[in-house]
Amino acid sequence: MEDMESVSSGPDENPWPHLTEYVEFVSRSGQQILFACKRCLPKDTKIKVHVSSLNNLKQHVRRVHESQYVQFEEIVKAGSNRGKTKRRTHSDDDDSTSSSNPNPVKRRIQQGRQLSIGESFGIAATGSGVPQAKVDKCIVNLFVSNMIPLHVVESKSFGALIKTLNPSKNSISRRTLGRRITDEHIELKQHLIRTTTDNGSNFVKAFVQFGSEIDILPELPSCDLESEFDPDIANLLNPNSEENDDLEFISVENILNAPDRLHCNEINEQILENFNTLPIHMRCAAHTFNLVASKDVDAALQITVFKTPYRSALAKARTLWNQQSRSTVAADSIHAELGRRLVLPNTTRWNSLYDAIVVLNSILETKRPSLHRVMTQLKILTFNDQDVTVMKEYAKVMAPVANALDRIQGEAQAYLGSLLPTIAATVYKLKNIKSKGLVNCTALANALLNGIEKRFGPLLNDEQCLLAAAFHPKFRLIWLETYDSSRVDAVKKSMEKKVEDALRQEAAENSKDRDSLTGGGSNASNNDDDEEEDFFNSVTRSIEKPKSSNSLKSKAQSLVKMWLDMKSKDSFNDAAFLGEQIFINLFIKYNTAIPSSAAVERLFSTGKDILTPKRASLSDENFNMLMFMKGNMHLMPDD
Repeated sequence: MEDMESVSSGPDENPWPHLTEYVEFVSRSGQQILFACKRCLPKDTKIKVHVSSLNNLKQHVRRVHESQYVQFEEIVKAGSNRGKTKRRTHSDDDDSTSSSNPNPVKRRIQQGRQLSIGESFGIAATGSGVPQAKVDKCIVNLFVSNMIPLHVVESKSFGALIKTLNPSKNSISRRTLGRRITDEHIELKQHLIRTTTDNGSNFVKAFVQFGSEIDILPELPSCDLESEFDPDIANLLNPNSEENDDLEFISVENILNAPDRLHCNEINEQILENFNTLPIHMRCAAHTFNLVASKDVDAALQITVFKTPYRSALAKARTLWNQQSRSTVAADSIHAELGRRLVLPNTTRWNSLYDAIVVLNSILETKRPSLHRVMTQLKILTFNDQDVTVMKEYAKVMAPVANALDRIQGEAQAYLGSLLPTIAATVYKLKNIKSKGLVNCTALANALLNGIEKRFGPLLNDEQCLLAAAFHPKFRLIWLETYDSSRVDAVKKSMEKKVEDALRQEAAENSKDRDSLTGGGSNASNNDDDEEEDFFNSVTRSIEKPKSSNSLKSKAQSLVKMWLDMKSKDSFNDAAFLGEQIFINLFIKYNTAIPSSAAVERLFSTGKDILTPKRASLSDENFNMLMFMKGNMHLMPDD
């Protein structure tokens, strides 16, 4: 990689001058080049690379400066000379002829080649190199990926599209398309089965030869491979197969007598450390807020002070809404008097009732006489002062919950770290409204507070959610100091522990990289140094370890203090994360999960829109086949 440039450079020259923005050329010794990373300043970081490979530089940027890795890759590609060597071809010799005769038919006449029938009539053979089988496969992929009805392939417009792209190619019939989809489905299933079995068969081949020699293993019942599996798969698992002649078998006895230091628990821990797990599964926060505002508020209806005036006002409002929705005459009368129509609630979302009451309150405040006049015309009881007070208080109390639901369902702050601050802000506003005094809706505010505590209480004590907010540059621990200051110290210690673990992991990776860079030299030249290091190792190891641990702990405490002392940041640039990759990684780790599924409902809608009259007859078998193919077609090898 990049070897053409490195060969042409001198012994003391930088073979990759286009990377000076990231690294500085230090020295060159034979095939080894030493660079200094400019992005790590003021820290002095040396990177040793081979003249034929940029892999060490790429790995360093990807690990330490992950946010700049994409830009680094673009600079590497832009500065590469691979594939840019110009060759002298026959077409270059005829440039003058091509420029003077832009017509390809005349140019071919001058070159002395006999014209085809299509060229004789001025028909260009565009795309003639694409075989019909490739066109058919693309048609199958189009219909599977977009869940298009199969009868579309026989429409005249689709056939005209194929002919326009290539006059020599044809579309296929609906029956042929159905058979091709079925064949592709069978081939895809076999490919996935073979891929899974291929990995397992290697394990079986390594141990099947020694099955009869191990006494500790129970005797397994025999099975007929040819009757239980596909013939090709059975052949892979057969120990007498010709494919197994070149296999190198591993003795089970050697594995069973492995050194004591390789315990199963240690192996499991190593596997779990490198195993990426999904975020915790939790209820949709938007749905939970809906339950608070729709189900939990029913408790307020048990209080007479709220129940009687609320139902009286809501009954008049519903009568007015029903008149507008059921009668065009009433709707026209409302529009003529008020200059607009009312917002109508629906039964699926509670916030539609809130929005309708907000609009009604606005009209009562600005055009109350006009509203009463149209209600009198429609023979509806008008709103009295108590009704107006109840509806104003209802909108005032429900506003924090409605705003919280809008933020949770939005895409601007679709991070798990925004959930707890949103809940805390909602609780704070509800308590503030309640403290200022309410005439009728105190019971409503209490019902909302109790519902939030009941449904969101466990999340307010969840460490993952607390750390997600703590490592969010907008919230940090500012919200927790207002909501519950007694828990700030505990969350702060947890943050320091996570930062310390990240620093320790980073130090281990850097040490491993240094060992890999220095381990490629001659062993003979380093024997004396190794012996000296081993000689003092017994007296220096116990001193260095606690020093390193204390250093990492103090650095973690310092970083967390700087992080918490910063002001709230709405952006997600490097400055918002103090330029520290550790905070970026921790933010990604704890904020990958989203609080609500509303932001990605369309993203995960793989089935497309099939609930239409022309697609209602799609059978379950065909639907399952299309869904399976659509989700796994990318695993098929390209022809």
